[in-house]
Amino acid sequence: MNLVEAYRVMALARRLDERMWRLARAGRAHFAVPCAGHEAIGAGYALALRPGFDFIAPHYRDLSAMLALGMAPEEALLSFFGKADDPNSAGRQPYAHWSSSRLRVLPQQGPQPNHVSHAVGAAWGSRLLGEGSVTWVAFGDGGAQKGEVHEAMNFAAIHRLPVVFCIEDNR
Repeated sequence: MNLVEAYRVMALARRLDERMWRLARAGRAHFAVPCAGHEAIGAGYALALRPGFDFIAPHYRDLSAMLALGMAPEEALLSFFGKADDPNSAGRQPYAHWSSSRLRVLPQQGPQPNHVSHAVGAAWGSRLLGEGSVTWVAFGDGGAQKGEVHEAMNFAAIHRLPVVFCIEDNR
């Protein structure tokens, strides 16, 4: 992994996050999902995975992961403002509900952490197809206590699926 690139992505994510937070506080956007403190996790895993080959189910605080995968800051802002050109959902989802079929970023849903079971399904499908891809799923510590997360982890363990679970502490 290129540490200079990782630092560049983390610094960019922090600057962009701070700007979006100020815009939301000023009433220029509906809300902001801060990523401060999560930059290293997102940059690290996204730069280690293979975009477009491995599946990624990011935490909604993983702006740095999306930037590391190749999303331009302008595209993140299109999502933030809910614009029709938003590459994640054409402005139909709230900000930080990342998705990209091109990059194999699984779409997020509002109730957290629904995307964990979907990520395990992607890992299972990849296994059945013999693709050799890995699935990375990240979620917060609050979501880790939900039953569906434990069910997904159990299913992944029973079937020895190529999935990595990352619980991000939101403190």
